[in-house]
Amino acid sequence: MSSNTLSSDTAPNSSTVSITSFTVFKRNKLINGLGLAIVLVSLCLISLFSVTHFRKGDMDTGSALYLMWIGGYLCWASIYLTLSSENVKWISSFTTFITLMLLVNFVYFLSELIPFNKSNFRGEDWRGLIVWSANLIILLALFIRLRKDMALQNGVTTEQFKKRLNTFFNKGVKRIVIVTLLLLGLLFSLRIISPSLFNFSSNYLTSVLTHSPKATHDVALFFDAKAEQSTFHAKQALKWFEHSHDRYNKQAHHYLAKYAYYGIGMEKDYKKALEHFERVECGDDLLCHAKVDETIGDIYSSGKLGGDTEYELEYARVYYQSAAKQDSISAAKKLAQAFGKQNDIDQEFHWYRIAANAGDAEASLKAGQIAYSSHQMKQAAKYFNMATIDGNLEAKARLSELLLTGQGVEVDINKATSLAIEGAKALPYFSQYVLGAISLEKYKATKQANDLDKAIKQLSSAGSKGIAHANAMLGDLYLSGDIVSLDMEKAEQYLKAASDGGHKWSSLSLANLYAQKNDPALDKETFNLYLTASKSYYEAVYKVAVYYELGKGTAQSFNKANEYYLEAGEDGSHVLALTNLAIMSYLDYKSDENQAYGNSLKARIADGDQEAQYHWHQHIRAYENIDYHLQRAIQYARKKQYPKTLIAQNLYNLAVLYSDKENPKFNPKFAIENAKEAAQLGNLNALNALSVWYGSTKMQHKNNGLSKQWRAKAIQKGTVVAKQIIFDTTKHYDL
Repeated sequence: MSSNTLSSDTAPNSSTVSITSFTVFKRNKLINGLGLAIVLVSLCLISLFSVTHFRKGDMDTGSALYLMWIGGYLCWASIYLTLSSENVKWISSFTTFITLMLLVNFVYFLSELIPFNKSNFRGEDWRGLIVWSANLIILLALFIRLRKDMALQNGVTTEQFKKRLNTFFNKGVKRIVIVTLLLLGLLFSLRIISPSLFNFSSNYLTSVLTHSPKATHDVALFFDAKAEQSTFHAKQALKWFEHSHDRYNKQAHHYLAKYAYYGIGMEKDYKKALEHFERVECGDDLLCHAKVDETIGDIYSSGKLGGDTEYELEYARVYYQSAAKQDSISAAKKLAQAFGKQNDIDQEFHWYRIAANAGDAEASLKAGQIAYSSHQMKQAAKYFNMATIDGNLEAKARLSELLLTGQGVEVDINKATSLAIEGAKALPYFSQYVLGAISLEKYKATKQANDLDKAIKQLSSAGSKGIAHANAMLGDLYLSGDIVSLDMEKAEQYLKAASDGGHKWSSLSLANLYAQKNDPALDKETFNLYLTASKSYYEAVYKVAVYYELGKGTAQSFNKANEYYLEAGEDGSHVLALTNLAIMSYLDYKSDENQAYGNSLKARIADGDQEAQYHWHQHIRAYENIDYHLQRAIQYARKKQYPKTLIAQNLYNLAVLYSDKENPKFNPKFAIENAKEAAQLGNLNALNALSVWYGSTKMQHKNNGLSKQWRAKAIQKGTVVAKQIIFDTTKHYDL
């Protein structure tokens, strides 16, 4: 057959179309095979593309199968027509329908760019369903049209084709087509009626058939939605998440960690939870990072890993800190609590402040309480105020006291009264103490007896409920006798109650009260009270040092005395502590044992011992400490207007120190200057020292005339002049 006349509606001989080129193509096996190979390769590439992107999660189940189905169908049509047809009539039909299909899908693509409210369609976009249906209809029509073209080319009339088509659908194929259409209809109906069940079904089948990590994970998520309400769903979710993990889905770690941590569908397993949490990948999601780090911190701090507790707590702090730095307020609070358990007040305060500044009322209250306990009243007022803004009633009660006393904030009696009344809902007895103190302030201003009665009544009521501040105020009232009659018995009673309640100032006041009684039976209790108060007051630190030095109420310990003198002097600028510390340091340096040690070092140095040279420098450095303590004692004594006798004693001792040739700072000029100043303040030892030094070549300022003058002044004051100048070791425990 060299030519043929065909149309879709007439017999083959109605017109003639040359098909020479197509006949050559069909009979050329090389070209025909090449065309078939290209079609098959295209099908493989389409399938590979679909499967690859589907397994990566870039493509859903329906899209992947749909793409593979269309590709396979088109390939089948191409192969079938290429091998079975000698007419090119089908090319027109094929091109028309494929163009129509592409047009439908292109329109759908454009429609995706238009915002669409899916709320009325149960979350489903009907445009997608319409496109699916349109593509199915187009493909079915293409199939029928191609069959018709093939039939007409072979001399079959249109009526005969229709009859064949009916016969085709009346056979077994008809049933298959009907069942297929019914299934497709059911599938589309299910997608509309219950999208979640449709997705679950497709994901379940896909997971079983292809082991897709994404489909497996989606099945697990379906069960996870009800895992907390149903044991069955929990166990199924756990099983599918484990499958997802086995198929290298990294998202599964987060869920497996959660299930192990909370015991969902399984017994709680902190070790397994930790293993999965540490492998969770959050990418750029800071909230995810913070939550994971905080939970890991919770696991380490739980103490249920069975390892080294200190090691685990250290790791907990590391993870809490990481979460806190990513703006997790709860992690910052947990970190503060962790440092609080270690008694690291600075770090505890630091992290509570961070949480407070982020707007957490509880953290604001905690920060205020720490600042209050540390006597940082401005900070306390600041954070109590921040907590009150958020309506924290306890903070209102605490702030009312500061507004009353003016600690860290300006006095505002009216606001203090208002806050105390509001705060009474949380701290009724503390607020009662504040209101009692306010009544006392009113009495001081008005002298109205009813205000005083009200104050005593409110303070007594609060004190009876254990409010230490109220007992302290009552104790001070009865101890001073300025407002109420002096009553030492009541003062002692209230101060003891306040001290037992943790009021450090009352502990110091009660210790001073016991010390004044000079009763050895009270020494131990007095020492313990000073020791308690020493945590807040340097005056108490100094007293503890004195009691250690004298062995009152405790075993004598010069080392402990030095330690507490140093704390009171260096940190608290306590003049008597610095004075006594200098004296003790000097006596220790001049002790027989220390002098023998110094002489042994000199002998070793003479033998060329380099190590001894180093130790000698350490040995004589003690002079520098004595000098430093005396200088500070003089400075603070002048500033605080201490008695001149104390200043003169320290000046004289400083002069003696500079006159000692063993002192690396040996300086005759400074020695004489300090001695003169001490003498002018009435120090008799300084008069004697000046008469000796001016009469000796040792000080490089020999002047017999001045020596006689200072000697005469010493004799005039009744001092027996001695040639040996010694350090004044007279100590002062009280002024």
